[in-house]
Amino acid sequence: MYESQAAEYKFDLERVSHELNDAKKKYFVQKRREQKEKERAQEALEPVVNETSLNKPRFTGGGFNMAAIPTKVQTVGYQV
Repeated sequence: MYESQAAEYKFDLERVSHELNDAKKKYFVQKRREQKEKERAQEALEPVVNETSLNKPRFTGGGFNMAAIPTKVQTVGYQV
């Protein structure tokens, strides 16, 4: 009796592990397919660039020009 139950449990365990592996394979195939679709959709989108904004100087919100590179930072009242 005990041996037959152990064999049955072992068989069920193998069956369930095979089902789990099949489900994992299906999940990862679907995930890979969705990722490829997402990449394809991303490639299809063309970047929208306003050509007039390329010719104008760039400023951040505080009014600092991003094209100008500061040569030396000077502080008021600080001597070395």
